Amino acid sequence: MKISISFYTLRDLSDLAKGEKLLDILSTYGLIIEKAGEYEPIRKDFDPNALPKMWQGKGAKPLDCTFIFKGKKEISFSGMASWELNINPKREYVNVVGMWLNIPPKYDIDRLIRLGDDLFIWSEAIYGYITEKSKNLSHTEIQKDGFTVSLGNVYRGISGLMWANYFGTPYLREKDFCLPDDHETVGHGARIILTDTPDDERLSDLNFRKVITDKIGADWFFQFEKIENGVGVLPKDRPQIEKRENDEGFLLVDCRQDKRTDATNFLSKEYKHRVARVPVFDNSEISAKS
Repeated sequence: MKISISFYTLRDLSDLAKGEKLLDILSTYGLIIEKAGEYEPIRKDFDPNALPKMWQGKGAKPLDCTFIFKGKKEISFSGMASWELNINPKREYVNVVGMWLNIPPKYDIDRLIRLGDDLFIWSEAIYGYITEKSKNLSHTEIQKDGFTVSLGNVYRGISGLMWANYFGTPYLREKDFCLPDDHETVGHGARIILTDTPDDERLSDLNFRKVITDKIGADWFFQFEKIENGVGVLPKDRPQIEKRENDEGFLLVDCRQDKRTDATNFLSKEYKHRVARVPVFDNSEISAKS
């Protein structure tokens, strides 16, 4: 079974202790890094003593680091930790840790969940998930006026519920983000698991997921009517909400009523219109200080 794990955080990951802790977590689950590098393809054997240099990042504004790794001692896996520091405060950016595992049929699912829990807590993520590859909604694209475009990151909303879902502090602070009764508290947030196993065929049914998203709050997710060849179809009557900033703070705009045609609004019409509802994210820890 091919598994994808992703976590998105606004925490500063630049301290070497964070990188060392990541290695500790992976080794706890038998995930021993054999090769690592900054770019694909990675062919160089990994020496843990080289981590300080690999994790220190490059540049200044922003300072950035990409740590790509893989191994196959117990199970075949690969992953990437990508972080930046001193970003523009208005940039919609998140640090990411992702993993891809090829687990055998009898792999301990509880162990997979514990790995997800540890990575969620380690990264202090605002959002994350575990999914079987074929049931991953995060790569879904949509068409708008002849264009096929990606959904974007969590600043544009959540693509949909996965098998295991992790929600951090920003979501839990929202009064109308309603966690199901069977959620589990994990560190600074909460975990929701939809089925016993990641390959449960009910996860291929959008209506099955919709029942749960409706309980949490449908506006927090993209609500696809169907997905064909990786392209999702959104309901025509769904509000196309964009979160915009003005002198008084933030306001929500229904972009179906936005008739501006200037070039700077191209993304508003073709990209930003897809914004689902999002909480307030605090990126001050990784932003450039004035």
